[in-house]
Amino acid sequence: NNRAKEAVLIKIRDLEDRRIKSAEALASALNLSAESPRLQELARVAGGEVGDRLRNYHSVLEILLKRVQELNRENETLVRSALQHVTGAMKEIRDTLKEKPTYQRGGEVSTGSGSTGHLVSREA
Repeated sequence: NNRAKEAVLIKIRDLEDRRIKSAEALASALNLSAESPRLQELARVAGGEVGDRLRNYHSVLEILLKRVQELNRENETLVRSALQHVTGAMKEIRDTLKEKPTYQRGGEVSTGSGSTGHLVSREA
């Protein structure tokens, strides 16, 4: 599974490098600053059918980005909730393992056997 993820990441990096080179080449061909060309600027200068296509790509990318941001917020909520549950469960386990004070016949608090913190006793 990790190899598949690594392969996807390598492909993403390769596609990003190709995207940057293509954007720089297009910006250069349109006599724009090739340092960091913006899609809207490329669309405006290109005009016509190419400009329309670039504007359409920009709109689709904006929608996808908003969806990814929304999913990230939802995932953050889920992760925080899961963390609260795990933390609560750990606290309950810790509380269960604490020595509970009990009263002896004389009314004094017993100190216990000193075997707190263990779920299983080794005695037979």
